[in-house]
Amino acid sequence: MKNTKLYIISLIILSFLNLAVLKAADPAEELKNTRKLFKNASYSLKHLNAFADSALALDYECYAKAYNAAGTMIGAKFEANPFKKIKDFSNGKNALEEVIRANPENPEFRFVRLAVQLNIPKMLSYKDNIKEDTTLIKVFLNADKHEDEDLATMLKAFLELYSLGV
Repeated sequence: MKNTKLYIISLIILSFLNLAVLKAADPAEELKNTRKLFKNASYSLKHLNAFADSALALDYECYAKAYNAAGTMIGAKFEANPFKKIKDFSNGKNALEEVIRANPENPEFRFVRLAVQLNIPKMLSYKDNIKEDTTLIKVFLNADKHEDEDLATMLKAFLELYSLGV
């Protein structure tokens, strides 16, 4: 009787562990989802919150930092207090620049910065890297082979959307 109870409890625990493993998303799929949500993050607080939740869940630490930094900058758009708006934008900018300094050749981080710089008001004085980031992304896209075809497709579409060429 005692062994039967132990066996049943063990089965229940294993079942819950298996469910947790099954529910755990593929990190590459999580990143794809975050990229999709990033496109619409500035449309509304609802879109921004969905993007922020996705970015926070990323298993790739640098990617989570880069996308969270972008989310912080985008969130400044929805802030009513002008001082908090500037502070939030500045915090996001500094965090993104830190990620890029640590990973200067990563085209995705350059894309995040480029997307922000192309879509913010000039008065924020954060437009210095547009040409540099565009060039790095084009070099990446002109390579013969890409490990991440989803990223390459997204980058091509982005450059075409902004008439930056490929």
